[in-house]
Amino acid sequence: MLKKIIYFIVNWISFFITSFIPVKKDLVIFTGTSLSNYNENSRYLYEYLVKNKKFSPMWVTNSKKVYDYLCDKKYPVMWHKSLSGAWCYMRAGVVIGTGLSYPSLFMFVGKRTKKIWLSHGAGIRGTNAVSSGFINQFQLLKKFHAFDFLIFTSKFMDTYQGKLQFLIPKNKRKILGFPRCDHLFNLALLENSKNNKSTVKNFNMPIKENTRVLLYAPTWRPEECESDSLLLFQLSEFNYSNFNNWLKHNNIVLLISVHASARETYKDLSSYGNIDFIPDDPLIDINQIITEVDLLITDYSSIATDFMLMNRPVIFVMLDYDYFYNDYGLLEDIRLTLPGVEVDNINSLELSIIDLLNNPEKFQQKRDKYLEKYYDINNTNACSNISNFIENLI
Repeated sequence: MLKKIIYFIVNWISFFITSFIPVKKDLVIFTGTSLSNYNENSRYLYEYLVKNKKFSPMWVTNSKKVYDYLCDKKYPVMWHKSLSGAWCYMRAGVVIGTGLSYPSLFMFVGKRTKKIWLSHGAGIRGTNAVSSGFINQFQLLKKFHAFDFLIFTSKFMDTYQGKLQFLIPKNKRKILGFPRCDHLFNLALLENSKNNKSTVKNFNMPIKENTRVLLYAPTWRPEECESDSLLLFQLSEFNYSNFNNWLKHNNIVLLISVHASARETYKDLSSYGNIDFIPDDPLIDINQIITEVDLLITDYSSIATDFMLMNRPVIFVMLDYDYFYNDYGLLEDIRLTLPGVEVDNINSLELSIIDLLNNPEKFQQKRDKYLEKYYDINNTNACSNISNFIENLI
């Protein structure tokens, strides 16, 4: 109760002070999916503004590793809970968020500061479904309506997510693309990354000549979902040792990207050699890694959209599809137009991996159809699009 009282008092003091402090219109504040991570759309837009000397970008963090990294690069960075941090929040002309809230400290970000949502992803799970962390949908929608502008990747996402799911008015919705996807249109970079796999080599994986890299990246699952996060290992007749030996025999490694809870459950995976988690490092961003990945295994995750921009194959493991489609809610029945192979047993998985690695052009037309809905491929320079939008805004 005492903490709540103190928090209430500090919030009102900060709100009162901010009302009298003029904003610095070109000061743009960024953070990642959390204050401790240097990742997501915000990272790519921030670096673009720093390198192009546009505005006064500032990254906020509570991670010493992120802070030291940005200081070494001579990039503008500040501590979240600090006097300089509070001053920056008060002066900010624009704040950028990718999750359910924008960066702020108490109520030091005032009404005159423009709040922009860059989104966490574009895919079939982009609904107003809520988990136990919310009382109802209205509580969730209130979070999105706290932003002044929301960025989408296509007319479909603008309409079906922005308008119909989030109830955002037209003047607040902008189709500008994702900064994290700009480099996925660079064919020379993609080919070089796929061949060299320089980042994956640093993960202590057995990368040899012609080694192919698989990425398993399932979506986050709410508490109400009874399924295990890593459904790949729940496939019929799956055996860790046998699958690891199969990967080794075929010169393939499997990287896994999951939330922290799943790491604890499966913390002994590294002992298998060709299967391991992506290191838990606040400086690692998944879109830096996918350029080196030959094939993606996923489910309802928006990473499928980013990955398909590179025109590479996808395998789907959706053992809990009935829950997600009927109870949680998806934007559409993706099984009707699935842009890849769905598997439910280990034999089918192994056969599909070899087939798609050898024939990556399979499902290309379906991938193109999928992207027509979820990502407008004409938005090849989202950083420039959003930078110009902010410039006009301020």
